[in-house]
Amino acid sequence: MGAGTEDVGRFWSSFGRDPRVPDNQGLRAGDRDRDIVREAVTEAYAEGRLTQDELDTRLTQVLEARLLGDLPPIVADLMPTRESASRQSLAPVSEQEIERRALMHYRERRRQALAGMLVPSLICLTIWVWSMASTGGFIFPWPIFVILGTGGYLSRLVFGKESAIEEERERLRKKQAKSLTSRPEPDESVAGNDPQDDPDRERRPDQWR
Repeated sequence: MGAGTEDVGRFWSSFGRDPRVPDNQGLRAGDRDRDIVREAVTEAYAEGRLTQDELDTRLTQVLEARLLGDLPPIVADLMPTRESASRQSLAPVSEQEIERRALMHYRERRRQALAGMLVPSLICLTIWVWSMASTGGFIFPWPIFVILGTGGYLSRLVFGKESAIEEERERLRKKQAKSLTSRPEPDESVAGNDPQDDPDRERRPDQWR
């Protein structure tokens, strides 16, 4: 992920709660929050912006992060933190852009769920096969429980694709609506009543006494 304005805004808007906001930094970070930072760190390594040692260190920091406030320092030199708030970077956004972001988010969740199933499942299968080879006998295929457990989330995503995408669409729309409604409006009561702006002020002096 590059550090362009658009990519930076998309990165911070991916969080459910912006971890740069002081009021959010004391809140507990979820797996999804950690996955967002993990992906940014991995991409930075692929682009040659981090060494292998730096990658390993930061992935460990991501794994150990417990609060939202623990996450921004991990990417402080990769992703500018002093950008406009995520809700501001999201508005205004077209329906086509919301659809694109929702689909990208779904694909990323599906990729992470697949990796979360394959890695532990392959490790357990390897141990199981090695155990059978060592004992020379049949051993109950206990890895099936790991596969079923880790594959449950992936199955829900695959079979509930439309529901997952629609959920993300609604989240993005709500953030955009919140951003639009929170913009400060001009104070009309002040703008229209300043005596200095009244062209009739000299003709109606008693009014300003």
